[in-house]
Amino acid sequence: QLSAPAWLARAPGLVFHGTFNAIPAAIRGRAVVSIYDLSWERHPEDLPPAKRLVFAAQARWAARHADVIVTPSEFTARAIAQTYRVHRDRLSVVPIAVPEVFGPGRAGEAGEVLDRLGVHRPFVVAVGGARRRGLPVAVEAWRRATAPGPDRPQLVVVGREPPPSAAPPGVVHAGPLDDLEWARVLAAAEAFVYPTRFEGFGMPALEAA
Repeated sequence: QLSAPAWLARAPGLVFHGTFNAIPAAIRGRAVVSIYDLSWERHPEDLPPAKRLVFAAQARWAARHADVIVTPSEFTARAIAQTYRVHRDRLSVVPIAVPEVFGPGRAGEAGEVLDRLGVHRPFVVAVGGARRRGLPVAVEAWRRATAPGPDRPQLVVVGREPPPSAAPPGVVHAGPLDDLEWARVLAAAEAFVYPTRFEGFGMPALEAA
């Protein structure tokens, strides 16, 4: 709301595209908004209260005033139509594609990043982040599915959220990775463990596939 100058929002003939759930309240011309999910409505526990209220207010206003709402899945399109009471004809479903950096051939390039992280094959990958993505569930599933010992496949946790403090040996917290590192780790893994409870599209699952 502060970064889009008033002259840009009011420029004649302009179509303004709000790429992250919002459009300027000052806009007077045509507008498109991209809304990827309604996590702030369905899983408010994942956001601080003030941030959740801002996200919800901006998305609701954008959904009601944009000429077109772009969303990545039929699931999210239905949720927007029902939650914000907008006509389905104003929603355009445009599935997301993954960058070319993701592919099985990256497995052969993973040696450097795996050495840096102290990871050996075989291993599986999970991601931290929003609580709805279920990192503790992934860790517990790994614990139950693998036998303790030197041959136990490691569990590599990617993202800022650390694994639970009670996680057994064999869990490696890789922290945030850039796209190329993430693609290499995914390609070299035996599996991607993603017990998420809610996704507008599920981009990490598509990257893993």
